Amino acid sequence: MATYDAFISYSHAKDKPVAAALQSVIQKLGKAWHQRRALRVFRDDTSLSATPHLWPSIEQALGASRFLILLASPEAAASKWVGREVECWLAHKGVNTLLIALTAGALAWHETGGDFRWTEATPLPPILKDVFQTEPKWIDLTAYRSSGNPRDSRFLELGANFAAAIRGIPKEDLLSQEVRQQRRALTLAWSAAATLLILVGCAAWQWTEAVAQQTQAQAQRARAESTLEAGTASANNFTLNIAARMRRTIGVPTDLVRDILKSAQEFQDELVKHNDNNPKLRRSRALLLRETSQTLLLQGDMEDALAYALRAREVMDSLPARVRDDPEVQHELSHTYNRIGEALSLVGRSEEALDAFRTALTIREELAAKHPHTEQELALALSHERVGDELRRLREDSEALRSYRTSFDIRQQAVQSDPENHEALGVLAVSYDRIGLTLGDTNEAFEAYSMSSAIRERLVKTEPRNARWHRDLAASYDNVGSYQLQQGHRDEAMALFRKARAIRATLAAGDPKNPQWQALLVISYVKIAEAGEEPVDNYAHALTIVIALERTERLTVAQRPWRSEIERRLHALQQ
Repeated sequence: MATYDAFISYSHAKDKPVAAALQSVIQKLGKAWHQRRALRVFRDDTSLSATPHLWPSIEQALGASRFLILLASPEAAASKWVGREVECWLAHKGVNTLLIALTAGALAWHETGGDFRWTEATPLPPILKDVFQTEPKWIDLTAYRSSGNPRDSRFLELGANFAAAIRGIPKEDLLSQEVRQQRRALTLAWSAAATLLILVGCAAWQWTEAVAQQTQAQAQRARAESTLEAGTASANNFTLNIAARMRRTIGVPTDLVRDILKSAQEFQDELVKHNDNNPKLRRSRALLLRETSQTLLLQGDMEDALAYALRAREVMDSLPARVRDDPEVQHELSHTYNRIGEALSLVGRSEEALDAFRTALTIREELAAKHPHTEQELALALSHERVGDELRRLREDSEALRSYRTSFDIRQQAVQSDPENHEALGVLAVSYDRIGLTLGDTNEAFEAYSMSSAIRERLVKTEPRNARWHRDLAASYDNVGSYQLQQGHRDEAMALFRKARAIRATLAAGDPKNPQWQALLVISYVKIAEAGEEPVDNYAHALTIVIALERTERLTVAQRPWRSEIERRLHALQQ
């Protein structure tokens, strides 16, 4: 199955603006309101001459695309990289899926000759000479080379030619669909805005009336606060549930989740500003801060994630004692300490992270003792696991194994009580992994990894769109594969490593800006290279991703040495 609907090949020196504008039109034309894009288009935005290791990634993207869009110009015709991309396309895909957009120069079709009219000035790579049997689909964008605008009606119509061809529908149908989608999105946006304004307006009106009419102040203020609290709680629960579902769904960008949380947080900050003494509003604010912290962790913004988690704790610490001592609030506080610990761990502050995880563990032990039920028990098991993780990072393996086994026992009991509880099954698989990691290359470790893999394969079949289950299954394949490789079973190991890479490639393609998926893909390329399969190419793929992550400053402390290590291995192989 193709990862990209189209690949744009162009001159980086001259055609970046028009390439970006054309990509925007093709991707967004006719998209549904809930979609980020209707089509997925690959456009390289770096100089290929910067490093020879970029070509394997470009070649991979070409192989994963359905159409090639060539921006024809004299500069593109002279570019060895554009020529190489077109040559690769012709060798593997053929000329029937080639689309041409003219950005400079002139093209003319010779009907009797069955080809373009070729001269020294023809703005096409020479390799295209004599390959066409009929005139290919092409558009003239020369008027937009330096100022392509996706909102320009004429530019939009020209881009629709390609979007329609790629989607396999008539252009008229696509443009009609675009109009319908725009109307639908506008109606939905206005409806949502109107509803929000009505709710806030009602609460604000009640509040104003309560202040103005002192004789009825107590009753009206109570009603106003109740309305405000109920509305905020409902909006909060809706936002948090949507964010959690979106984060774990394949193909949903974490940037979109972050934007939703940011909008909700700005709205809530405004409410708290005028009602700072309302503990329920402050509690809701803390929840949003913590949820934003988790999303930032997934995006690789560790420092910001830590800042948001610390702000969430500050807000919760400021709550009145009667509110702070509520079991639900204590449970939320333990989650906040876990977020703090995760962020501290990722920035290399393991001792402080361990303290945060132990604080969360203490809270959950007290809650589980006073209010025993499955959710509290699973939360307690997670805290034991988090403590074990940090102990292992601090080289205290025996203590870590003790924590892992305690977590495992709790989770196993939860699964025995409710065998269809997917959450309990998922975390039990994590416990098998953790135990395996502390046991090294032993038969017991292999059995633990195999149990984890079996659980996750079952979960993936049950919830095929759950990104978390797919991510964890890839980790299980890596663990079992590493054991097989250690035992000398290279073929079995390579089959598992390739399965893990395929899963991670799908996750990365669904959300290219998510550094977690990109980093996991690096791990797959390195594992396959270490096992001896095309090590130069696989290390080169890994290096390309790491360099891109470095540019966005999304590498964790543990990942920062990756580039130098991969470059060292590549250098050794190329000697």
